[in-house]
Amino acid sequence: MNILAGEENLLFGEATFQVGNKQITMKKIKTDNYSKIFDYISSVKEAISAREIKRYKDIVYDIIANHEKNGEKVFVVNALDINKIDSNKMVLGIHPKYDETLPTRGLVGLDTVTFIEHALYNNSTIKFEDIAGVWAEKRLSKTHYFPTYYIKNNVTNGFNFGAKYIANYDAMEKRYIELKKKAGNLSQEKITQYEQDYNDSVLKPTKDKKDVLFHNSLLLLIIKKVSKDDFRDFLKEMYKKNKEYINNSGFKQCICYLDR
Repeated sequence: MNILAGEENLLFGEATFQVGNKQITMKKIKTDNYSKIFDYISSVKEAISAREIKRYKDIVYDIIANHEKNGEKVFVVNALDINKIDSNKMVLGIHPKYDETLPTRGLVGLDTVTFIEHALYNNSTIKFEDIAGVWAEKRLSKTHYFPTYYIKNNVTNGFNFGAKYIANYDAMEKRYIELKKKAGNLSQEKITQYEQDYNDSVLKPTKDKKDVLFHNSLLLLIIKKVSKDDFRDFLKEMYKKNKEYINNSGFKQCICYLDR
């Protein structure tokens, strides 16, 4: 993507770059209109999935490393400085929403609100481990793929919190394994009770014990007593009634494991 001063439309072309003995073809866009770029990217229906991108993380790492060796900085661009792009530098991604708490380079990610709304409304196959930021430090680890809903809460001063991301991800993985074991040992009485609470929750939302409600609802999803589509609708309704659930750990767990 290149900025062409004064060009309001999108001018399309193709470009290639070499990775080892592989030649990669990509879409090339020239424009001076950030809004149209974002609209175009958002409208693409058939694209490389996040899971497929993750498979090529070693290639991404090598590209970043080569650019760093050449003294170039890998950075993220947002709407406020889109016109300042140096087209000779590598741009990993555009952050759709400006946020001063996000690092200024090496990150492709979403803030918490964008992530949750995307999970609920825009993508029926979103996965917790696939919506991830790329941490581009000179000593970038190939395993540094971080769940983005942690970005807003944990990043305060640059690269110091990488270890915390990994710890949080590992903790979530362990939590899922625990829930799966628990789900396999649920009595029919408990299942019936959880189903009743789940069915009543949207019509008669309670003000307390929301963590318990989301936790138990997630168990119903794991044992397939609730379909993914119905579960997504349930979360949409809860989120519509109270957007403060974005800070509820049980709600965020449901989002993360919605389509596991």
